[in-house]
Amino acid sequence: MSVDFRIRKNLSLSMTEPMQIPGSTCEDDSPDGVSSSKKAKCLLNACVIAAPAIAGSAMYEVKLAYNNNKQTSMFKSKQDFFDLKSMFQLLAITSAKGSCELCQECAQLPCTSMDVSCRGDNASAILDLFLSSLISKLQSVDRRSISDCSNHMGVVKIMTDFLELRNVKYFTSKSDEHQYGEGDLSVSHCSLSKSLSEHFSSFDSVC
Repeated sequence: MSVDFRIRKNLSLSMTEPMQIPGSTCEDDSPDGVSSSKKAKCLLNACVIAAPAIAGSAMYEVKLAYNNNKQTSMFKSKQDFFDLKSMFQLLAITSAKGSCELCQECAQLPCTSMDVSCRGDNASAILDLFLSSLISKLQSVDRRSISDCSNHMGVVKIMTDFLELRNVKYFTSKSDEHQYGEGDLSVSHCSLSKSLSEHFSSFDSVC
């Protein structure tokens, strides 16, 4: 750790290292390879843990850490995750008619067929794997692919809105890290985002 980083760390609570996620969902009890895979290659790390229910509805906290110094968290209901999966089911239909290769590939990922109904005791682990697999796929492609896909209502737009990210840059690969300085905006929007179903209701199709 450099002296400069230690100084900045002491001056700003918003520039600390990624938080340690409590509980075993993101570590020991996570599906094989999920934790190590995220640590090994992702600039944007996501972790889903169970949160207190609201009005009888199961809630989950999504914790994000970016590039070892930016972090945020948000709460999502099981309906939010169900809506996210529904968007990928729609994407599988519409992307076949479009020209976006990234959307076509993401629509065929094994994780898009996972059961995200949150009925079992391991619901948070399943949602964590579901979300992490999608992020990992986006971070495996180059910056141009992310940028091109973000120009239409496809997978990049879906994931950017779900995670309430300020910019699609958070999905870019490690090789693009030098493109962005430390003074960039925080990871997520401060205001509450609309649900996916509300956001996409005005669009006839995803692609």
